[in-house]
Amino acid sequence: MDESEVQVLSRTLLKPSSPTPEHLRYYKLSLFDQLAPPSFIRIFLCYTSSSDDLEKSQTFNRLKKSLSDTLTKFYPFAGRILEDGLSIDCSDQGIEYFEGEASKGLDEFLHDGLKVEILDEFVPKDLSGFDLTDRPLVSVQISMFRCGGISIGLSVSHKISDTSTLIQFMNGWASTSKEGICTMISPNFTVPSIFPSRQELGRVYPELGASNLSIVTRRFTFKGSLISKFRNKFRETFGSRNNHHHQPSRVTVVTAVIWKALINVSQQKHGHLRPSLLSPAMSLRGKAALKTSENSFGNLWMPVIAHFNPEMGKLDLLDLVSILDDAVRTTAENIKKARTHEIFSMATKGIKEVIDEKLNNNGLDVFTCTSWCRFPINEADFGWGKPFKVSSLSRPYEMFTLWDSRYGDSIEALVCLNEKDMAKLNLDQDLLAFTSSSSIDIGSF
Repeated sequence: MDESEVQVLSRTLLKPSSPTPEHLRYYKLSLFDQLAPPSFIRIFLCYTSSSDDLEKSQTFNRLKKSLSDTLTKFYPFAGRILEDGLSIDCSDQGIEYFEGEASKGLDEFLHDGLKVEILDEFVPKDLSGFDLTDRPLVSVQISMFRCGGISIGLSVSHKISDTSTLIQFMNGWASTSKEGICTMISPNFTVPSIFPSRQELGRVYPELGASNLSIVTRRFTFKGSLISKFRNKFRETFGSRNNHHHQPSRVTVVTAVIWKALINVSQQKHGHLRPSLLSPAMSLRGKAALKTSENSFGNLWMPVIAHFNPEMGKLDLLDLVSILDDAVRTTAENIKKARTHEIFSMATKGIKEVIDEKLNNNGLDVFTCTSWCRFPINEADFGWGKPFKVSSLSRPYEMFTLWDSRYGDSIEALVCLNEKDMAKLNLDQDLLAFTSSSSIDIGSF
């Protein structure tokens, strides 16, 4: 882009509309917050609302006020992480709040192809890093298109929130804006008491220098009809062996397709198949026999570990789906039976295995991913209806993210990968077979 697509009109620190009570001033982070990576989760929502100049001003004011009201319930978001890295001073220092104006109408952006690189201008930047002391933990940007369309970009530190909490916050803000604060479901803050952080655990993620990799981001749309067809094929193939009497989930199928494509890229680079580790994130909400709830605040997830070994034989998509499906189901079963200290052990062991393998560079490829599928990311109605487009954003490191398309049972995937490998990934035949022809131009909607 030769010039900015969005002009920032104002920036301020937005505080909760009423002071946080003194007895809630210090919020202790949980073990899972402690294990979370030093990155930011970012999400983009776009609405086709139309309004004139007067209504634009009123819209900004209404969104700003309702956001301030919502922060009274999500008060740790407006605080600052203390030097110990294990607690938050909830003195209402505020979140970053931006208001902006796009250079074009929404139809012009869509005509040109609303690319991932352009979306980055509508969402506060990913300021990943270890030192979050005295830094805002949440940033929000509201941008108006010239036609009256509206975009909302949210960015939250992973050290205080997972995607489930971010979406709960987003939807709570939407309901507050539309109907008032009384309609919002308040978050549950019990996770730190169940899984307290541990000082002796120390820093989980090593502080790495700047990467020499040029990371690019591409979006793929996996067609629901093709996913369903493959799931049926899997059940027919494995139904009579390995006790597979079920279909793999849609997420498992899409994840395995991307994993296989990444393994193929590695094979082209090195001239032979290499062992591979895939680590999807699994939410613990609803999976553990613990006193947690769907609206539990903070991080509440752990990694699944799936291994592909070339000694298993030919790299086949059906077999790779089976490997991943078994890993996911085994992890879920283990969590269901585990006690608190055992879940702690499973989570720390899994995360350390992923980090150690990445650092060792011993001929094993390590890939990470997360799924937002089945999360209510398309439900945020601020008074103009549900968003017509939702998207994850680029990240400064390699991984991929999945989420449900608003229409039908298709799945969207955002893949962040180094530039040379992405050029090879774009040509992967399995990947292309599952995605619509328009998705080959995967930077656009």
